[in-house]
Amino acid sequence: MEIMRKKGSIQDMVFIPIVILVLGIVSIAAFMAMSKINDQMQSMDSLSGTTKHIMDQNTKNMPGTFDAVFALSMFLLTLMAIISGFFIRTHPAFFLVSIFLLAMIAGANAILSNAFESFTNDSEIVTYSADFPMTTSLMGKYPIIILVLSILLAIFLYSRGGEI
Repeated sequence: MEIMRKKGSIQDMVFIPIVILVLGIVSIAAFMAMSKINDQMQSMDSLSGTTKHIMDQNTKNMPGTFDAVFALSMFLLTLMAIISGFFIRTHPAFFLVSIFLLAMIAGANAILSNAFESFTNDSEIVTYSADFPMTTSLMGKYPIIILVLSILLAIFLYSRGGEI
């Protein structure tokens, strides 16, 4: 099993930001869709009051739940990258290459952060994204968070000094 032997690397810093961005956008889009479905269901006379109440409660609980899932996912993916980075054996000679890659990753993450901000500032979506305070706050600081994570990962990758 090749996947079982996979260890952390600087490539995790390309994978993690994309997963986090997609999770943030999907969470807000899902809440927007659920809100619209809830509005339609509330206007249906054929549904019972219990059904309408359950749907309304689920719609109201969704942003808090998804917001917490987003923050937890970001934390756990960060922790996974740092821990797995500690177990990979790398030679310090590749440190300069990693610094160059980190600079490129920082630039790409600024673009991803701007894409998320553009998405959440859309006139139709802004009312829904306001219900996700942790997600919007973390994504606003996204480039800095990923840069710090990248530096920590580089430190863990190269701290073992050429053990092979």
